[in-house]
Amino acid sequence: MEAQQLAKILSRLGLVFLALFAVLVAVDSLPLKLLEPDWILNTSATLVNLVTIPLVGVAFIHLSGYFSASTHLKVQRRVARLAALLSVLFLLILPMLGLAVVRNARNLEASNQRAVQAISRKGRDLRQAVQSASSFNDLKTQMQRLNGPQIGEAGQSIPLPELKKQLLSILQRAENALPAQLIDANSPKLMPVYKRVFRTGLISLVGVAGFGILAWDPLKKQNVFLDYLKSFKLFGISSGSLRSFLLKIFNDYQDKKKKFANLASMRDRSIQRERQLSKLKVQQERDMKRNMAERRKQEQRIERQRSAKQSQSKGKNP
Repeated sequence: MEAQQLAKILSRLGLVFLALFAVLVAVDSLPLKLLEPDWILNTSATLVNLVTIPLVGVAFIHLSGYFSASTHLKVQRRVARLAALLSVLFLLILPMLGLAVVRNARNLEASNQRAVQAISRKGRDLRQAVQSASSFNDLKTQMQRLNGPQIGEAGQSIPLPELKKQLLSILQRAENALPAQLIDANSPKLMPVYKRVFRTGLISLVGVAGFGILAWDPLKKQNVFLDYLKSFKLFGISSGSLRSFLLKIFNDYQDKKKKFANLASMRDRSIQRERQLSKLKVQQERDMKRNMAERRKQEQRIERQRSAKQSQSKGKNP
C-alpha cells in the first residue's frame, strides 16, 4: 500500500471518528437545558466518557500528515484548531461542574424549605383538629379529612383524652423525624454524585491535556491551544477573574450552608415552642376540668346540706 493511500485512509478514519463523536454528544445532550444541574452533569459525563473517540480521530489525521504532508497539510491545520477548541470545551467542563454543584445545593435547600413548611403547616392543622375534636367519630372524621394518622375501631375503647394524647405524640414524632429524612448538600447520600463530579473533572483535565498536545499547527510550528489561552484576556478571562469566580462560588456555598443551619435551628425552636404551647393548653384543660369537678362537688355538698336543713326543719314542725 502506498503512503498516499494510507494517509487518505487515516484521514478519512479520523473524520469518521470526529463525526461519530459529534453525533453521540448531540443525541445525548438534546434537548438543551443549560442551567439544570442534571443536564450539566450528564452532558459532561457524556463528553468525558467519549473523549477517546475524538482523540483517536485527531491523532489519525495528524498521522496521515506524516505519510503525506503536502496533501493533508490543510486538513491538519483545521484539525489543530478543532483540537484547540475541544481542549477549551473540556476546560470549560470544570466551571460548569462547579455551577452544577452550586445550583444543586440551592435546589435542595429550596426543596427542603418547602418540605419543612408543608409539614409544619399540616402538623399545625392536625394538632388543632385533634385538640378541637369533641368525640371519637369527630376525631376520626377530621383525621380522614386531613390525611392524618388512621384511627381503627379499637380506638373507641380508649378514653378520648388519652386517644388525643397518643395522636399528638405520633404527630410530634413524625415532625421530629423530618430533619433526618431531608437531604442537604452535605448528606452522605450525595457522595456518589460528588464522586461522579470528581471523576468527570479529572478526566476532563486529561482531555484538556490530550487535545492541547494535538492542537499543533504544522505550518506555523506552534500550538494553537496555547494561543487561545493567551487570547482569553480579550474576553475578560484571566487567572485573577477565575480565582474571583471560584471564591464567589465558595462564599455563596458557605452562606447557603449557614442559612440552612439557621433555618433548621428556627424550625427546632418553632417545634419546641409549639410543643410547650400544646403542653400548656393540655394542662390548662386539665386544671379547668379539675376546677369544674371541685365546683360541682362543692355545689352538691351545699345542696345536701340545704336538703338536710330542710328535713330537720320539717321534722321540728310536723
